[in-house]
Amino acid sequence: MRDARFRGTLVGIAVALAIFEAGAYLAVRTLARGRAAFLFYQPPALTRADYEEYLAIRDPELGWPAPRELNGRRYDRSGSRWVPAFPAPGNACVSLYGDSFTYSDEVGHADAWGNVLAEWLGCRVANYGVGAYGTDQALLRFERHQRNGDDPAPVTVLGFFVRDVLRNVTQYLHLDFGNHPTAFKPRFVLDEGSVRAIPIPRIAPDDLALFADQPERFLADETFLPGSRLGGTRIGFPYALVLARVLTHERLRARVAGRPNWADFLTPGHSSGGLEVTVGTIKRFTDQCRARTKRCFVVVFPSPSSLDHLARTGTDPSHHLTASLARAGVDVLDLAPGIVRYLGGRSYQELLASTDGHHNAEGDRLVATLVHAHLVARGLVPPTPERPPVGHSR
Repeated sequence: MRDARFRGTLVGIAVALAIFEAGAYLAVRTLARGRAAFLFYQPPALTRADYEEYLAIRDPELGWPAPRELNGRRYDRSGSRWVPAFPAPGNACVSLYGDSFTYSDEVGHADAWGNVLAEWLGCRVANYGVGAYGTDQALLRFERHQRNGDDPAPVTVLGFFVRDVLRNVTQYLHLDFGNHPTAFKPRFVLDEGSVRAIPIPRIAPDDLALFADQPERFLADETFLPGSRLGGTRIGFPYALVLARVLTHERLRARVAGRPNWADFLTPGHSSGGLEVTVGTIKRFTDQCRARTKRCFVVVFPSPSSLDHLARTGTDPSHHLTASLARAGVDVLDLAPGIVRYLGGRSYQELLASTDGHHNAEGDRLVATLVHAHLVARGLVPPTPERPPVGHSR
């Protein structure tokens, strides 16, 4: 009788564990396909043929865009986004560098804030923003243009989207985004008080399978290595342990606590060095501007989560960055206050083209307005009294 009860207890425990494991499996698979995919390591789905084609066409210094994309649909022959107001490359009065928020993804060339600004200024605004760029790539692109002498603009703007801090501490965007198998990039690391460039990882086609299984062997300066404190968790049995690790992940804990999942990376002393690397990279950008007699400033683009945090707590999660840049003597235009004033209680979603946070035409026109006002306030351009209004807040 006692043995029967014992066996029954064991069976009950086994069934309960099996049910829990099945539930954990479903939870892991669901999370890995959703917005929490960055919490898991998903080996790149990359064939040798695809990888060899990537190696043949990539930009060996920056990663992307590929040189063959110049003078195509997205970029003119100089590497700028097409500027309908002043389409001929050269003689720009302002140049822009940054990621997709500088490029103005999800609006047409005419509605991009750089083109709107060009119309108001009456001169070409060359837009060298590139989607998914880190600040490191933007800096290297700027240095390349300076070496080549094809960016004579006396004023240069560096765009920084708050989430770019994650890109600034990675060599491989796939480890964060999960759907960019060839997004290898350079990055900067701290080196005795300044930043030093680490080139794009070199991985031979013969090592592709080994890389997918053990990326740590090829990415010596990577923050998001699988199984590390900040990296994704490998998916596999037992799924209960996978789920347990994911639920204690630092970036998930930040979201549960009501902070953007990137916010801790912009705090002093974070283990990623995100704030320090970002400040060092931006400082190097502006130092080179001054050395070449350019006038430069940084435009900080908020995210929907950072504006939500600001509205709830009164604190901008990027305040450590803007304060650090100000102490370093960097001119900063934080768009968040101007956006909040313009909205006047409306939802930020009304200025967005998608949940990614990219602006629609109204949002880009607002960015142009705020940047133009900063240019005028700094004496970099004359006032434009007939500049069209951005619109009316309700």
